[in-house]
Amino acid sequence: MEDEPKHHPQILIVDDELNISELMTRILETEGHWQTTAVNCGEHAVEAWNNSDFDLILMDLIMPEMCGLEATKRIRDLERRSGRKRTPIIAFTVRVSDSDREDCINAGCDDFIAKPFNFRTVIDTIHKHLT
Repeated sequence: MEDEPKHHPQILIVDDELNISELMTRILETEGHWQTTAVNCGEHAVEAWNNSDFDLILMDLIMPEMCGLEATKRIRDLERRSGRKRTPIIAFTVRVSDSDREDCINAGCDDFIAKPFNFRTVIDTIHKHLT
């Protein structure tokens, strides 16, 4: 008897740096066996979230047009208005002060990873929020 297919969590990667998105995609799909979608700005993140069901979002904070904090606020607002379940959002950024962390929490982020990051930390943080 064949094993039933396992659910592979869907992760949205939001970063305007193509090389980071590509590297993150390779690592997450290989190491974590997750399926990923990558977009390059906050506006596209909100649109992708609105059109799909992601299990988790990795959100860069510093992007042109719409920053990650604004995108996070919009996603949280859409969740409240639609009644959709809360999607964990993990911020990652070079800004690492206590006030930056507080801004992330106030915007609706569930966790925070500083750049440059260790991929083991990223994997462990994702596991923490998917279980």
